[in-house]
Amino acid sequence: MLGLLQRLKTAGTPLDALGIQSHMRAGGKDTFGKGVTELIASARGMGLQVFITEMDVKDADVASDDIGVIDRAVADVYRDYLTDVLRDPSVKAVLTWGASDKQAWMNDPSQRKKDAGRMSRPLPFDKDYMPKEAFFAIRDAFDGAKRR
Repeated sequence: MLGLLQRLKTAGTPLDALGIQSHMRAGGKDTFGKGVTELIASARGMGLQVFITEMDVKDADVASDDIGVIDRAVADVYRDYLTDVLRDPSVKAVLTWGASDKQAWMNDPSQRKKDAGRMSRPLPFDKDYMPKEAFFAIRDAFDGAKRR
């Protein structure tokens, strides 16, 4: 990706930003590690802004059906990921892949059949548009970030 961005910039292609799709997982062994922060730093070095896009947190790997446990696991991923990426001043926007669990793509019946078989809780607001722990985790990450 970095090589492509550099070639485009060298060729004079008007390029202002890099979008990073952020479909995350809670409860599993997957981590985002330092790779994403290195990618962001490299994009900044090319003079690019960075947008965190399509952010949601899949909860199918959380080994519990307890909503409190699920919501804490999802919130932890939002908090950890955003705290890391928002340290870099080139990150200018964070966009979730929807606002409410009511219309989350993960709650399509075909998707639930592949996953835990229960309604997923991947977004900051529940199906009734009430804030969940994820909302507060996102807010905390923004509150802890330096102003842009």
